[in-house]
Amino acid sequence: MTEADFYEWMDLFGKEFEAHGDKGRTFESTGGEQVINSLIEAIRDEDPGVRSMGAEALQVIGSRLLTVEHHGWLRPSHGDVSPESRRSLSRAVEPLITLLGDKIVSVRQFAAAALGKFGDKRAVEPLVATLWEDRSRDVREMAAEALGDIADERAVKPLVAALKDDDFGFDDHIVRVSAAYALGSIGDKKAVNALLDASETGDSKVRGAAAISLGKIGGARVFERLVTMVKSEGDYVRGSAAIGLGWLGDERAIDLLKEYRTTATTDFERENDPIANALKMLEDKTPQRE
Repeated sequence: MTEADFYEWMDLFGKEFEAHGDKGRTFESTGGEQVINSLIEAIRDEDPGVRSMGAEALQVIGSRLLTVEHHGWLRPSHGDVSPESRRSLSRAVEPLITLLGDKIVSVRQFAAAALGKFGDKRAVEPLVATLWEDRSRDVREMAAEALGDIADERAVKPLVAALKDDDFGFDDHIVRVSAAYALGSIGDKKAVNALLDASETGDSKVRGAAAISLGKIGGARVFERLVTMVKSEGDYVRGSAAIGLGWLGDERAIDLLKEYRTTATTDFERENDPIANALKMLEDKTPQRE
């Protein structure tokens, strides 16, 4: 299967899905199983370009089939896919795990991303090993993100270590950002203390990611910490802390966020204003008063 063939199939899949609204049915009726077979052959090919294309295509399929959007975030969702489709997709997992050891960086990166979107727990330990051992920052970043997509508690300890930069020797805020977001996706309260520490120190993007994840997980000290961040941080981290408060769902934050709301003048600004989005999240969760 060539790249052009794959995207022709994806176009057909998209049109059929719009018509029927059933991911599993559409996958089967458009020949998805044959596509998976072809892509498994591709990721085993001797040509690294073919392997890279195959792994990227599997990532795209995983994103299209196995995730849903929730408040602007892609979340794993296998409920819309039939057991037959899941079995077909699962056959790609072991070949993708093998690709984590490929000599080509882009192949390893796409393989990690695809494993995350597929959500198969067989990939957890290989992805943790990739997070620890891979020499490429981009691959480690994607491994952390994939572990968040799979959301298995076995990943919490290594992700906390990556966030703290303990024993990893990364000294790399990009991997730490990805680890912070992943911990929020997993939602294990054992990560809260590390995220609280990360919200106070280091790069602004790390602090912002920690703030959002704290809001997703919650905890006794989280509300006060996020409020402090809204009041004391610059625009980027303040916006992230606002989104964290939106995820937390505590209506006490509404009046505070209204104080920091700015007047948007364009549709783009309105759609991308984190404080406005956080207020909408809170108002959606708050019962309307008489």
